[in-house]
Amino acid sequence: MTATEYLLQDETPEDVSDDEIRQRNRILEFLRSVPDDAFTRLQYFQPQIGCFNRCAFCSQHAANVVWQLPRSSLRALIWAMRTTASERGIAIASERTHKPRVLFPYIDNDIGSYSELLDYVRLCSAELGCGVRITTVGFARSNPQLQQMHSALAELPVDALAGVRLSFTPWTWSYTAAAESRRPGARQEYLLDFANVLRTYTPRFTAAESVRERTCVELRFAPLVGRAEVIDEFVDGHHRIRCGPHLLVAVNPAPEAPSMTRITGLDSRCAPDGEPMAAGPVFDLPATEYWHAVVAPMTDVSNDDIERIGTRRRLCLLENVDGAYYAVDPGFDEDGFSGLNIYPESLTRKAGYNDMQRVFLTALLAVKKSAGIGRRAEWPDATAADVDAVLSEIRARADAWSARDPRKCEHIRTSVLPLVEDYWWALSTAGLPPSYFFSRNFTVDTGQIVNQGRANNLFRGLVSVPDEPVTPWEVRGNLVSNSKGDIWRICPVSTAPEPVVTAGVPATERLAGKNLVGGAAGIAVECLVPERISNIAKTGGRLARYTVEQVPVERVSLRAAEDRGLFPGSLTSAQSEPAGDPTLEIRHVGADVPFQPASTEWKERKSG
Repeated sequence: MTATEYLLQDETPEDVSDDEIRQRNRILEFLRSVPDDAFTRLQYFQPQIGCFNRCAFCSQHAANVVWQLPRSSLRALIWAMRTTASERGIAIASERTHKPRVLFPYIDNDIGSYSELLDYVRLCSAELGCGVRITTVGFARSNPQLQQMHSALAELPVDALAGVRLSFTPWTWSYTAAAESRRPGARQEYLLDFANVLRTYTPRFTAAESVRERTCVELRFAPLVGRAEVIDEFVDGHHRIRCGPHLLVAVNPAPEAPSMTRITGLDSRCAPDGEPMAAGPVFDLPATEYWHAVVAPMTDVSNDDIERIGTRRRLCLLENVDGAYYAVDPGFDEDGFSGLNIYPESLTRKAGYNDMQRVFLTALLAVKKSAGIGRRAEWPDATAADVDAVLSEIRARADAWSARDPRKCEHIRTSVLPLVEDYWWALSTAGLPPSYFFSRNFTVDTGQIVNQGRANNLFRGLVSVPDEPVTPWEVRGNLVSNSKGDIWRICPVSTAPEPVVTAGVPATERLAGKNLVGGAAGIAVECLVPERISNIAKTGGRLARYTVEQVPVERVSLRAAEDRGLFPGSLTSAQSEPAGDPTLEIRHVGADVPFQPASTEWKERKSG
């Protein structure tokens, strides 16, 4: 090859040193040894692994130290990928059914903190012919480099930046009470940073009609889990189930409980207006009709009373690795999502229930309905008073449960309402109108988290292992993932501080979360199990994996990230006090009131 053949489109011969040319050659020779699928079915092209946000819920066991590709390594890798694809006559990410020609730069990392993200997106578009979808909890506005980078990203065309999904959750480190106890004002800083993210990406929101797959905010909530004995019995010929405040009685008499049901696939549904909806699970047996009532603990209620005060619901008996469990209304209905799961005790799990109702979505749909707005329709004329009506509806629902289900009342007041209030504060502070709060294409209530990674602890023993579906909706998610076929990942290799010994034999690699830790820095190309997003199968076997060492990888410690302001809510080392950004006043838009966290008792809530 001549010197010019080693160049990317925006480079000149003076830009690339002899050492960099040797590095590009080294990576190219490595990539020539991997199969075509590693390129044509590539989905996760991560220039970074690890995350500084330390969320108590993380689906990928993210480490709080980051390993990332510096600019020279990133450019060398993309040049080698382009060259390999050209030599073979193939196109990157072209054979995936799920978002073909779109790359995802994240699994166990928050790509919003990666200082080379703008270069990465531009190069993926110009050199690989792929768009990029990013997901982030935000970035620190105190970091001018990140601010400048994200402002430029917001102006990129959709064919380059194919999606921006902002995640708003109670687990992001700076939002938690633990962070506030360490540095008073951390949560205030985080909310200001999130408002700034919204404002920074406003050109993208307003440039064209917002589409959820391109631009949205996803709200994630803690699971409402209760540990309680499950009483399974027959009363007057009707099957009855009781767990905590939940009482269910079969509508029709039957000599035995429902038969075991299995999920066999996914349906294909459309709304009344013909618009495609999210695929739901298909069951091999029809659901059984039950009356469901929520009553105060220890209340004795007859079958007739349950029918009189209860709601008619559909029940299936399903099974996961821990044994059989009951699933009630496992899909969406006209009022939103009201799933309930009941888990009898087994050898590996505790007994209890999981109330999956999406309270925010239910309240939002109720307010839209009362205003004559269709559940899927946009509401361009919505006002702040309409948002207040949603918040009031959530409070009213909490009050309504106070006597019959105190745990649900407390959950709504401390886990749902504060997050929704804080989201509205950030949205209005960013200058976005109330119509965005009501837009199903922008504000997405994803419901409770799923049982992946360290989220397992939040299910309080109702499931014994991470990554095991604990609800029919999680089984549905796995089926969706598996329907995409094999996927591949390219990422840095993190380094172990010292050799790891397994069964008395030194091992060059060990598993750390979703990553394999090597003895030397480099790059990995690996096949992934779609439902687990892992190179390690459920059986423990490893899928295809290729590595090249001696490629420079930058390690960034948590302390360095705090000093440099590399995650939302953090401050640069030059700042001893929260940032006083004059362009983002600590005030609600249109209201002359100082900043106040939505819930005055938030400091007393547990972090995570």
